[in-house]
Amino acid sequence: FGPVVTILAIVGARGFLRNPAAKLVAASAGIYFLAETIVFRYGLFASGGYSRFLVAISPLVAILAVNGANRLLSPDLSIWRWASVGAAMAMALLWIAMERQLVIQHGVILDIAETHKAVWAIRITTIALAAIALVAFGLGATTSGRRVGRHLTPVALAVLLAMTLYAFYRPLPKPADATLIDDAISKLERLGYGDRPVVTAHPYVELRVGGAIPYDHPDTRRRIEQAEIGSLIVWESRLTGSEDHKLGIGEFLGSPAFREVLRTDPLPYQQTPYLYVFEKVASWSPRQVRVASPASQT
Repeated sequence: FGPVVTILAIVGARGFLRNPAAKLVAASAGIYFLAETIVFRYGLFASGGYSRFLVAISPLVAILAVNGANRLLSPDLSIWRWASVGAAMAMALLWIAMERQLVIQHGVILDIAETHKAVWAIRITTIALAAIALVAFGLGATTSGRRVGRHLTPVALAVLLAMTLYAFYRPLPKPADATLIDDAISKLERLGYGDRPVVTAHPYVELRVGGAIPYDHPDTRRRIEQAEIGSLIVWESRLTGSEDHKLGIGEFLGSPAFREVLRTDPLPYQQTPYLYVFEKVASWSPRQVRVASPASQT
């Protein structure tokens, strides 16, 4: 939804909670958003928690946002003042969420280079909206002050919206991981591995090598065990190394059944290689694993 629409929706929700007939709109959007946040935070149901899952409540959020805009532009002094305070509180909530995300993701918001610039934009806007909320009560004392004050929060949100449009509303670039995967496959072809069977948990890798992961396939560990000698095993941390597949990189680096063929550069703002490619050179099962850390192989 973007920060501006989110702020307006939060401001608009307060007015809807006073209207029994409108509570369903606010409650439905809020409960869905909360549930999806919990799913994303704790990795429940094997879900990536992608933001596109929130498309289902976009119409409800739009209704809330329109109500929030009306409250910020209301001629009623009390409504305008508390809407300004609500906008500042909503912005503070977004700021706290962003800072927490930076801690969880070790300084990375998204694997897109430009988004790190949003950190300071969010911080500065939070301070600006907080200051506007503090002066809103004083500016409402006179007619001229109220006229100026009523434009402060909308102007601040308009600036934030312009920054959001500048950052995101452009032709979608290829994700950083897709670029690394494409480069890795091109290198494998040049090295003479282009016709080898590939075992991976990553759907895009399967797509690039012309395969498909069937819905009823065995788990990745079993597929690796059953793979013929000479097959390529593509490992990456997000899927193959996840709790769903439980295949640590040490199981491959420390096993005589695999020979490392290729490793890629890290994703932006990360330090470890994103992708490893191994050739299966002998039969393998978990009993044969000798665990080794990536650091011991460098």
